[in-house]
Amino acid sequence: MSVFTDNPRRFLAPLILILVTFVAVFFLNAKKPQVMKLVSIAELPSVEVATLSPQRLNLDIRSNGVVTSRVESRLMPEVTGKITWVDSKWHDGGFFKKGEAFFRIEKHQYENHLAKAKAQLAESKAVYIQEKGMAHVAKTEWEKRNQRSTKVSDTAGRSLALREPQLDSAKARYEAALSDVKLAGINLKKTTVRAPFAGILLKKTADVGQFVSANQILGEFYAVDSAEIRVPLTESNQHLIAIPSLQNSQSTAVVVQFKSKAGVNEYPGELIRTESVLDEVTKVLYGVVRVKDPYQLKSGSGKPALRMGSYVSILIPGRDMEGLYVLPPAVLRGGNRVYTVDENNILRSKIVTLQSNYDGITVVSSGLEGDVRVVKGRVGEAMEGRKVIIVNDAQEQDPVQVGNE
Repeated sequence: MSVFTDNPRRFLAPLILILVTFVAVFFLNAKKPQVMKLVSIAELPSVEVATLSPQRLNLDIRSNGVVTSRVESRLMPEVTGKITWVDSKWHDGGFFKKGEAFFRIEKHQYENHLAKAKAQLAESKAVYIQEKGMAHVAKTEWEKRNQRSTKVSDTAGRSLALREPQLDSAKARYEAALSDVKLAGINLKKTTVRAPFAGILLKKTADVGQFVSANQILGEFYAVDSAEIRVPLTESNQHLIAIPSLQNSQSTAVVVQFKSKAGVNEYPGELIRTESVLDEVTKVLYGVVRVKDPYQLKSGSGKPALRMGSYVSILIPGRDMEGLYVLPPAVLRGGNRVYTVDENNILRSKIVTLQSNYDGITVVSSGLEGDVRVVKGRVGEAMEGRKVIIVNDAQEQDPVQVGNE
């Protein structure tokens, strides 16, 4: 007899327990709520853009420079002696008109030189006149003696007979004495040192009672009829303006601005020339701007004097150009890079050529084409070549005015 038939209850209980457990697990799984799987969708980065269109602009070039005198002269006497008199304006900053006396040097010795030269002139003149008379008499006698003679006379003998060497020597001494009188008179006039042109005494180094020698520097004198300003012109700006040619005297009208605590004053000027070579260090071309009557001595405009050494701004009008873009603020990145968004809202990077950048206005001439959407402000997590969301898409309708109003 088998074990199962002998005691069937012994194996029935485990089978019932297993069956109950299976039913319980199945029931619990059937009643468990379904867990929904959420798929996280990453948000696209957003950017702010402005739509720009190419414009026709007249670009003014702004540059800076220092006002200098057109002529700077060092005052040096040409004679030696003691200063006996100085003008009341002989001080730093004193203004002198052309021909006005600075100071006088003791002139007694030069008057003596002139008197001696005149005496020598009178003596040599008398000798010269006497020799001319004697030569005339000798010529008359020579002609009488040789009137009927056909013999060819000796040239040297004839010259001696007519006293030609003596006459030439007397004439030379007379002309030398005449030159000495002129030179002595010039030196006497040089004892009074005068202004070679209208200007301002920058600095004096001598005064009354001081003994000075010829070619000693006694002061620095600046002309005030006009001033000059050396203006740097970069390569990108040179073709924007009418640069004066080296072969003619054409000029371009400019505006010189001087800023001070009292405000901004403008003075008319002219770009008269450019230097023939580039600067060795900066590789820029320097232009020269001239301003007439910088100290306002003749104009009577009431403007303050444009003093030598003043730091000024130069506004040079440019010619009309097409295909330029004026970038709004916070667009240019890394010097010359601009981010744009194409028609598929893909972020792109453009390298542009700066044409002008001043007064918060940035103008580019190449790197952009047609209507273009440029990114303003921060790019954030946006990456080049990836899609972005446009926050705004405003068309820049009013072109930015660049140049003279």
